[in-house]
Amino acid sequence: MDALLTLPNKDKVEKINFFGNKIGEVDLARLFTDFPNLKYLNLDRNPLSAKNLNNLTEKQLEKLADGLKSKQIRISLGQGTVLADLLEYTQQLIKKGGSSSAHKLQEIIQNSSVEPSNKEENSSKYAPLIIGGVLVVGLALMAGYLVGKRRKEKELLD
Repeated sequence: MDALLTLPNKDKVEKINFFGNKIGEVDLARLFTDFPNLKYLNLDRNPLSAKNLNNLTEKQLEKLADGLKSKQIRISLGQGTVLADLLEYTQQLIKKGGSSSAHKLQEIIQNSSVEPSNKEENSSKYAPLIIGGVLVVGLALMAGYLVGKRRKEKELLD
């Protein structure tokens, strides 16, 4: 990700997609500073942790909250510690009499961390039905093949 910071014309970049690149650490404050016109950031499927969160400005914190809410900023919930890092940071800000952006970001993170487990539960509860269906179809195909093979053998013998 450091190589990205050496690009020319960073102020013209509006979209960055790092889906599934094994990125381990992100400095959101630097990213938002170096890419001021960034409108879309995809960091899904990366084992991320956040660094230098205390360098986020109020405006950047709001951009992060709005981006996460609108899905213009995507960060995996089940990988890395980035959301836990953000949640801890927002809680520290709130204890210090934090801004509305800190409250907003905290709410978004807490709500988003509940959703995936429900999705996983929903998809995993159908797994036995899917597996059973595949087995039934497989057995039916096998039985049909064997019956057809026997008929051909009988026809050849007759």
